[in-house]
Amino acid sequence: IQRCNKDEPINLNPSVFYKSWRWKEIRLIALDIYGRKCACCGSKPSSENNVVLHVDHIKPLRLNPELALDLTNLQVLCEDCNQVKVGLNKRLEMKLKRKK
Repeated sequence: IQRCNKDEPINLNPSVFYKSWRWKEIRLIALDIYGRKCACCGSKPSSENNVVLHVDHIKPLRLNPELALDLTNLQVLCEDCNQVKVGLNKRLEMKLKRKK
């Protein structure tokens, strides 16, 4: 399997980006550095629960494509906390659009 060249342009289409080697690599680095637990609630996956972890872009990818692979813009969240964040982001974006 051929890995991406570091200087190769990034395809930000989510269905392509999240399958890329560059994303998978930075995702694993984030999990190793930040720990395999939710930064919000502290949940950790185990054989006794159904916790699923996501590596989340703190500043949304669609609004900040330049931060797509920036480790400082990544955090580990459980699926529940990530869904809450996504919902809050969407509501905030809708409010900002209405003000324009």
